[in-house]
Amino acid sequence: MPRKLGILLATGIGAEDAGTVLRLSTAALDAGVEVQLFLMYDGVVHAGDPRFQALRARGARLSLCTLSLDQRRLPCPPDLLLGGQPDVARMAAECDRFLSFT
Repeated sequence: MPRKLGILLATGIGAEDAGTVLRLSTAALDAGVEVQLFLMYDGVVHAGDPRFQALRARGARLSLCTLSLDQRRLPCPPDLLLGGQPDVARMAAECDRFLSFT
């Protein structure tokens, strides 16, 4: 069974966190680790970023906070999973490692 890495990204453009998350996720995927990303608060702005879409194309699971999208009046990119705090809690419980960038 593959190892699982869960990452919560809650910071937006201008923070270095997105780059760190991208590098960690890429390295994990390269090592055969299953990657789950949850974007909330200002982190939802990264949903349309081609670099995050490339992670999805490689098999990473990308979910967005519905409330965060609504509060920022942002549309949901097609084919993305929507969720909330219960989904973050489930991800943290299911993953071998959980990292939070807030």
